[in-house]
Amino acid sequence: MVEIVIPNEYLWMVIVGFIVAFVLAFGLGANDVANSFGTSVGSGVLTLRTACILATIFETLGAVLIGYRVSDTIRKGIIDVELYRNQTELLMVGQVSALTGSCVWLIAATVLRLPVSGTHSIVGATIGFALVAKGASGVNWARLGLIIGSWFISPITSGAVSTGLFFVVKYFILTKENQLEIGLRFLPIFYGVTLVINLFSVFYEGSNLLGFDRIPLWGVFILSFGMGIICCLLVRFLMVPWMRRKIQKEVLYEGPGDTKSEDSKVKYTFQKSVPNSKRNSLTDGIDPKMLSLPEKITEVAHELELQEKENMEKIQNGSFDSTRNENGLNLNVNFSNGDISPQKKRCPPMSAAPLVAMLPLSVPSLYSTIARILLT
Repeated sequence: MVEIVIPNEYLWMVIVGFIVAFVLAFGLGANDVANSFGTSVGSGVLTLRTACILATIFETLGAVLIGYRVSDTIRKGIIDVELYRNQTELLMVGQVSALTGSCVWLIAATVLRLPVSGTHSIVGATIGFALVAKGASGVNWARLGLIIGSWFISPITSGAVSTGLFFVVKYFILTKENQLEIGLRFLPIFYGVTLVINLFSVFYEGSNLLGFDRIPLWGVFILSFGMGIICCLLVRFLMVPWMRRKIQKEVLYEGPGDTKSEDSKVKYTFQKSVPNSKRNSLTDGIDPKMLSLPEKITEVAHELELQEKENMEKIQNGSFDSTRNENGLNLNVNFSNGDISPQKKRCPPMSAAPLVAMLPLSVPSLYSTIARILLT
């Protein structure tokens, strides 16, 4: 067992660096965690509480399992540590300064709600102290060029991959008749591929301290793909049936007229995927035209709002003629057959009084308000 002896004159730097490292980790989590879980929370897949719990677990696992090589690059890949062989205290002060500078910037950016990169921060801070301490010769410019190049390659590569995945999902799932069922069929594949990529990174690029360097390449492939296949089977036979039952239960509970989501098309897709034998009995015997009445009201309300906007622009431009029919609309609803349609109305002659001239605008607003009440 190797015993590390720290001279008393350098002990304060170890203590300060230890404290600053924890504060830096706090700023890193506050700013960078949105990169991993922001889209999941924004889309409603995860709640904020669940995302924070998962981030705590998997960010820690990522740092322990595959953070070794990145930290090793920052430790000795950016600067030439051989230049500090007889100046250990200078290297220690420089590294603590880099930690402090990166920490201050991350905390300040988080307070200002600016999404920044923790990697960029620590790399820039390390380069700054190396330039001050040893000048241009203290920086490994070739390695730095590769790091900076990766900053440009990463968004391009991730953008290309995400674009390809989007078109795959759009073509094979979103454009199909039964979107929900097809999406559930693809779910095990997405889970399996994601797990294979993550496990391959862990086994192939993992920490040498955990013995991952002793696993041969063929062993990495077997472990990664084997666990990925097991994940696919578990998702297919356990998670997919559970999700199908949960979604169908929510759709049946809400009924055909309720739209919790802002996008009614998503709710309509879920409704179509439910077997007819399991539909809500409350809808039995109701004319299909009446079930589509809310959608028709929405369309008419939108048309009324457009006409209202057009008339308002005419009044502001001075071109509105109160003695003529300026796109007045009358809402005709026949509840016997579920028919709803806007009809042109003939406006009576009006004086030039501004209040009377506003009547053709207020009537569509009233109908639009009634339509919203009917839909809620």
